[in-house]
Amino acid sequence: MVKERYNTVDVLVWKVKSVVPFLKKVERLVADMDTGFSPHLASCYTYWERKIYQALLDMILRNLLYLDKLILADRTLFYVETDRFLFDVKLQPSATNICKMALNCMHGCVETTKHFVRWMHGTCTEAPPQHIVGMDEPFIFTFYEDVVQEPRVSELTSQVCGSLHRLLACLSRHLLPWEKYRLLWNPDNDTRLERFVAKQPNFIVYEERLSFYTQLVEDLSSMPAYHDEQCVRLRQSPLFTLVKEMACKWLHSLCQLFGGAVHQELLQLREEFEKLSEDLRHLPHTLDDLKLVLSTTAHVRKISLDTELRIQDLQEKYHTMEMHSINISAEELSIAGIQVMWKNLQMEAKRVSYSLGPIKKKFTSVRLSKQITL
Repeated sequence: MVKERYNTVDVLVWKVKSVVPFLKKVERLVADMDTGFSPHLASCYTYWERKIYQALLDMILRNLLYLDKLILADRTLFYVETDRFLFDVKLQPSATNICKMALNCMHGCVETTKHFVRWMHGTCTEAPPQHIVGMDEPFIFTFYEDVVQEPRVSELTSQVCGSLHRLLACLSRHLLPWEKYRLLWNPDNDTRLERFVAKQPNFIVYEERLSFYTQLVEDLSSMPAYHDEQCVRLRQSPLFTLVKEMACKWLHSLCQLFGGAVHQELLQLREEFEKLSEDLRHLPHTLDDLKLVLSTTAHVRKISLDTELRIQDLQEKYHTMEMHSINISAEELSIAGIQVMWKNLQMEAKRVSYSLGPIKKKFTSVRLSKQITL
């Protein structure tokens, strides 16, 4: 674009310089001179220099106005990507750099007038470079100093900047919803996961987290890769990929933790049932043995409701594991096994309690005999 601009400027400079030979031809016809300094044609030289200035000013104003229309148009002018910077979501290039590029574009447009050298007063001859004390390069009189002070140029420049700032504000608002995922790319995720486990979260917390990350992955898969805002196409795919990758990582970690916790709960419940069953099968040869068996049967009756709730809760957890495609071992595929163990334990407790009737009477008679003897 810059190369094309300079090619256009070179053509325009050539056209402006081609005016001078025509003016000298007029000077030769009117004043019989061919110098470009004739005082008789001073007003003519001034007129055409003003025409050149007005043409350059119109060119700059049209370009600035066209740039403003391009920014407001619903046609893609350039691409911007979303990128992560620490814990924030930023535009790449940033809003500041986009503003700088736009300003450079406008300044470059206005500075093209530096290629058009002013004429000396009352002549059609270019003003020579002036060597000024304190300046390394000579000063050249161009139309730039006049154009840059034009109020309409300043107004249009401010107008373009305002349009661009409003556009960037819309893009920034579009990125706000992504702020809620900022903790996903926390570099200290392992520590956060350890703290989460240390809190010993219950089933509801696990279910909420698993549902959140599962839904997030599904939503990201259906989101468009681009978002068009006036002249800007916002590429969201890099951010989508990052958030989806981190969400899948968290989902995988939570699934492993949840599956491990449920497996441990199942093993613990099974061990409790096996211990109670072992105590129920203990033959009461002594009074202490009888007390152990009787307390075990009483304990089974006491925990009946709580155990039913624990088994039901375990069933819900395994159902959740299936919903989130968490690997379940062959041993755990049927939770009905633990229900059978519990039913068998209850029946065994009732049978043992009934069978202990004669033994309780025997120990009672022995105890009475000892009391009578004493």
